[in-house]
Amino acid sequence: MEQEDLINLCLSTLPERLRQTAEPVCFNKNQIVIRKGEPTTCAYLMVLGDLTVQTEYEDGNYYTFAHILPGRYISDLEVLSGRFINAVTLVAAENSMALRFPLAVFQECLNNDIDFLRYIVYGLADAMFDTSSQRGSNLYTHSSTKVARYLLSYINAHGPEEDGVYVIRVTRQAIAAEIGINIKTVNRAVKRLSDENLLEIVHGKIHISRERAEQMSRYIGSDHKADAF
Repeated sequence: MEQEDLINLCLSTLPERLRQTAEPVCFNKNQIVIRKGEPTTCAYLMVLGDLTVQTEYEDGNYYTFAHILPGRYISDLEVLSGRFINAVTLVAAENSMALRFPLAVFQECLNNDIDFLRYIVYGLADAMFDTSSQRGSNLYTHSSTKVARYLLSYINAHGPEEDGVYVIRVTRQAIAAEIGINIKTVNRAVKRLSDENLLEIVHGKIHISRERAEQMSRYIGSDHKADAF
């Protein structure tokens, strides 16, 4: 679908007041869209792309714990809570597009349109349930299982190379940020997976054959909690 068609489709779902004030905006890959702790100045509806939701941990690193995908609103939490300070940092994982609205107009629509308010609240609750559930289970998941799950998710999204081997073309730092552990733990987990013959390191990159991917899928189904790092 063309960008203009996507914009028109999103506009058709909005209350009239929001539709009148909507402004398409584009974000380049790695661009910071909003920064945690800064004043909330506007609201957005994602149209195209992927924004990562990041927070800073005590070690000074930023970790990704969720994604904002097309159809999701931004700044709904801040407006509904009445705390107009950005709760998280959003960074464009790829070139992305959104519709931007004046914050006062977004708040006005929430106050005056019960159907729109219900839609926003249900969407926010759904997103928060998924995030809470995932983060809760991750507390008791072995680091090598977390890395294995990430690797399987990556190869499912990107597919194999021409020779049928999956090549993980992201850095260890990016993996650490995505799953919320530090890079030393990622390195230990990758070594453990390699020692168990579930992956191979070729010129510094992780390679996984189809057979190893199937073995890795069985691996994450077993219990690796007792010997956590």
